[in-house]
Amino acid sequence: MTGDSREIMEALGDRTRFSIVEALSRKPMTGDELAESVQRARSTVESHLSVLLRLNLVTRRLEDRTYYYAATPIARQYAGIAARGAEATPASPATAMAADSDADGDTANKTKAGAVAVSPVPDPFTRSFRSRTRLISIAAAAAIGAIWPPLNALFSVYILMPAITLGVLAAVLQRDMKGALNMAIIASFFTSVASYFVLEGATLMTIGILFFAVLAIMAAGGLAAFLVTRMLMRRMNPHAKK
Repeated sequence: MTGDSREIMEALGDRTRFSIVEALSRKPMTGDELAESVQRARSTVESHLSVLLRLNLVTRRLEDRTYYYAATPIARQYAGIAARGAEATPASPATAMAADSDADGDTANKTKAGAVAVSPVPDPFTRSFRSRTRLISIAAAAAIGAIWPPLNALFSVYILMPAITLGVLAAVLQRDMKGALNMAIIASFFTSVASYFVLEGATLMTIGILFFAVLAIMAAGGLAAFLVTRMLMRRMNPHAKK
């Protein structure tokens, strides 16, 4: 089995990606057919397909200048898809399209008989994984925020350093910029709390102003580091590109 198990379960934890794997388990599809099947924009589907291709959850085949996508056995295993025989996956994209467009009653019955039974991603496993990732993200952001004030008092550490560190960790632990921004808010809060004990004569108003100032820097520097790290991660995995 290839690919990182953690990344695979995180990828299939997304409803759109799971719907894509579910649809492709029935038969190979083109990008347009898949977008119509999962009721998402073509650009959105292509973005999710790049992730699934990188994790070897989906295969891509070029036929007559058109790409056809299909789910891999790895995707079936992780998504809990129980195959019901060889009829579940057509021998070729051309056969799949013929079976899909044929209005003959017998062909329709065969298509129904060849459909696969799909069970959802195991909720306990996915829920446990997301909970652990969330706790790790909160702990990392809190630690970065709480450690900076005393370090700054001792060694004059510029605040961009913890902001960049936060962004790099967010790129690894979070799936989108919203998660990175949440980590920046948590870090800024703990920075303000720690500063209250480090700074002499600090008032609550001073700490409040400090919170928003730190948040602006944490958000700007952290999100920039998040985007750069994600870009480098994609370049290190060329198969992630379509």
